[in-house]
Amino acid sequence: MASSASSQLPGDLGRLPEDLGDLDAFKREVSQLIGVNLAGYQDRQMERRILTLMRQEGASDPTTYLEVLRSDARKLREFALGVTIHVSEWFRDAGRFEDLARVVMPELLARFQRLRIWSAGCSVGSELYSTMIVADRLGALERCEFLGTDVDAEVLGRARAGVFDAGEQKGLAARDARRYFEPVGDGALQLRPDLVDRARFERHDLLADPYGRRFQLILCRNVTIYFTQDSKARVYGHLSSALDVDGVLFLGNVERVTPPDSSLQPVCPSFYRKRA
Repeated sequence: MASSASSQLPGDLGRLPEDLGDLDAFKREVSQLIGVNLAGYQDRQMERRILTLMRQEGASDPTTYLEVLRSDARKLREFALGVTIHVSEWFRDAGRFEDLARVVMPELLARFQRLRIWSAGCSVGSELYSTMIVADRLGALERCEFLGTDVDAEVLGRARAGVFDAGEQKGLAARDARRYFEPVGDGALQLRPDLVDRARFERHDLLADPYGRRFQLILCRNVTIYFTQDSKARVYGHLSSALDVDGVLFLGNVERVTPPDSSLQPVCPSFYRKRA
């Protein structure tokens, strides 16, 4: 989902205090303010993030914190960035991207004339652009369309720019940096404009918005780990519907399709193929 923030904020660990006020009411109200339904995220993780951000602001309770967020657009923006997840890396879990390059994408290219590729929860775009580089290595760039979506408009703007500072280059090999990027100062790298222009980025909330159709490859990696079990099941069902038959869903290393979906069959670790 998406600036590349840590998956844990300081103070995320440890027991929550017994009396946090009406956090359910806070989540309902603040969900309306930021346009993201926080009810679909795991309660304990979400509550720890809210508590951490509340403490950083110096608010004594959720009601006081909500008044701060209502009255200060900048602090509301900081809250939205802090409470949603925006971890992204280049070729995250390198072994899985090797499977994508050696097995999954060649098989998809043999089955389909063109590939519509969707990175759901794309953050600043690193995984979508990583997939684009894989397609280029296979000589298949002209046969692919690339879509990235995220719930956060700010990170989408950064994805569209294709500029990655030194802290956003984890996993990027030196050979790829030389071939696909230009240095733009202060250690930042600019992705080649011809590649940036191939990607389309749109705002989309996996928990609330309609899904597209007829994709051959969907990446939704390390996104649903933050969702409730009911939300996960709904999202996987929607992702399955968004795939063409024989299309592939690419998840994160620790993610599994739950509950088991008969239309999504494991191909190799982290990859599921849609069956008729």
